[in-house]
Amino acid sequence: MSFSGLRSKCYSLLTCTGKQKNTAAGVKKCVKDKELNHELYRKVLKGPEMRMLSDQSLEDHFIHQMTFRSHDHTVYTVDQYKVGLTRYDDKRWILQDGVTTRPHGHYLNRHD
Repeated sequence: MSFSGLRSKCYSLLTCTGKQKNTAAGVKKCVKDKELNHELYRKVLKGPEMRMLSDQSLEDHFIHQMTFRSHDHTVYTVDQYKVGLTRYDDKRWILQDGVTTRPHGHYLNRHD
C-alpha cells in the first residue's frame, strides 16, 4: 500500500491489488480519471527543492478542464487552465525535517 498526500483534499492511495484512489479538490472527475495517477502524485511530492517563480512552484501540474457556470440565469461554458496538483500548502508551516507541520499562527512558529 502506498500513500502520497500533497495537502488537504489532495492525495492518492495505491493498494496492493493495484487499485487507485485519487482525490484533488477543484478538479473534475473526468479529468482526474484521465490525467491523474499515483506516479504523478509521487512526482509532484518528491520533486526537487521548491523553487518559486511568480508565486507558483515549477513542479506544479497544470490541468485543462471545461465547466458550466451560471450568472444572472445565463449559462456559460468556461475553459479553465489551472493548477491541479501542487505540494505547496499555504495553511501549514513545514518544519526542518520536511515532514512535520504545524498550522500558521501556532505559538511555536513565532520568531521573536
